[in-house]
Amino acid sequence: KDASIQTIDNWSEIYKIFKPFIGYKIDEICKDLNYQLGKGKNKFSNLTKEIIRKKGNENLSRDLMVSIKSNNAKKDGIIFRTIRINNKNKIQEEISLPAFSEENIRDNSWEESEFFNYLNKPFIFVIFRESNKNKLVFHDIKYYQMKDVDMQSAKKVWIDTKNKINKNRNDFIKISDKQNFHVRPHDLKGKGKNSFWINKDFVQKII
Repeated sequence: KDASIQTIDNWSEIYKIFKPFIGYKIDEICKDLNYQLGKGKNKFSNLTKEIIRKKGNENLSRDLMVSIKSNNAKKDGIIFRTIRINNKNKIQEEISLPAFSEENIRDNSWEESEFFNYLNKPFIFVIFRESNKNKLVFHDIKYYQMKDVDMQSAKKVWIDTKNKINKNRNDFIKISDKQNFHVRPHDLKGKGKNSFWINKDFVQKII
């Protein structure tokens, strides 16, 4: 039984791992875990792994760590994504998905696509919120499985992307087009391969 199937069965156990830290500041969590928070862009993702590693039971922690390490469209697993909410209750960033190959999109149907397979996995959002003093506090975790209407929205963006790739166009759907998903370079500097991104307004609604 893989970790993605265990999500529903083990949700209460997963929640129990994180529940003791609700309302804790980042430095308080790190102190409890005897953990030094890094400075890279993945520092909160790494903190999530450390919480699971230190606070989960051995079998569940092992399964979840395998799942996190396979957070790509080619393998089974739960998708753990960290979210930061500012003191105005707004999510600060869109969520990037793995960079895609134009050849893969060109050669596959929607149901065969990596985007489809990725979105069909269960998502667990690990949420950090800014306090009044601009200190990040662990707020909660939320489980979400994409609904049919979400998948139809994603399919629309994927088909548009495929059609434009086939025509050698790069005017893909943007954030400003107000879809639930958009396409832009995976690298925040605008370089390299493109990715599908989940719009922050959509995530705001589902959490």
